[in-house]
Amino acid sequence: TAGSASTAQLDVAGSVPTNYVGSTTVGLNQPYAVAVSGRYAYVTSFNNASLVIYDISNPANSVEVSTASTGLVNPRSISINGRYAYIADSGNNSLVIYDIGNPASPTKVSSISSPLNGPTGVTVSGRYAYVTSYNTNALVIFDISNPANPTLAGSVNTAMNGPVYVTIVGHYAYVASATNSSLVIFDISNPAAPTEVASTSVDL
Repeated sequence: TAGSASTAQLDVAGSVPTNYVGSTTVGLNQPYAVAVSGRYAYVTSFNNASLVIYDISNPANSVEVSTASTGLVNPRSISINGRYAYIADSGNNSLVIYDIGNPASPTKVSSISSPLNGPTGVTVSGRYAYVTSYNTNALVIFDISNPANPTLAGSVNTAMNGPVYVTIVGHYAYVASATNSSLVIFDISNPAAPTEVASTSVDL
């Protein structure tokens, strides 16, 4: 099985709250990941095969705005870039792209599968989407300059065993590799030929 609840994703920006403010379970069944952009929270609901969008302008009273399920089976990680949501779906081995320009009516724009198998994590930086492919121990890079027609840019599969999440800083990709308990770092200056820089399993 690709990933587990223990490796789910939470993206937080700004100050971390110190007191309980509110919560919601509306529309959710095993939520796996959340990304926040503006006044909206975008949550992948793994067992519902859906993307659920909430208006969080009042954090004490989150309101469900919409739910979308087209093209989703077991959605895991999500990354927001502009008016698009990028979802790694391990159930259909795809990167699924949604137009969220109207949060009340998100629409599927496209998807791409090859060469993914068990995608778990996705992070978007610039014109590229970086996806961890758990079952092939790979980091796969897609050119998303045209969200309606994503294309494969490159991939690398060294030093990883069960990669579950990736984050990008500058021209480096940092990958959490679960099965071999490692942090693996890649130079992605050339997305067509990413190269391993270092890896460590110290205290992991």
